[in-house]
Amino acid sequence: MAIESTLDFHEPSRQQQEWEQLSPAEKKHALYMKQVNLLKTFRARNAISQAQYEKSFQDLTEKMGEKTKNESN
Repeated sequence: MAIESTLDFHEPSRQQQEWEQLSPAEKKHALYMKQVNLLKTFRARNAISQAQYEKSFQDLTEKMGEKTKNESN
């Protein structure tokens, strides 16, 4: 039996199903977190400076309507 015959490529993945169940606000927050993690990766690998990281983080936070830890207090 071939592997291809046992897989249903039209069936949504578990990850896709979980994504579809999120509210628009939850999807927006998840996207924000992915972008923050990408910025952190760039900074950790010295692809961007600390100043670039801070500026990009601030811009992203403002544009996505997220609150920083300092703002939530």
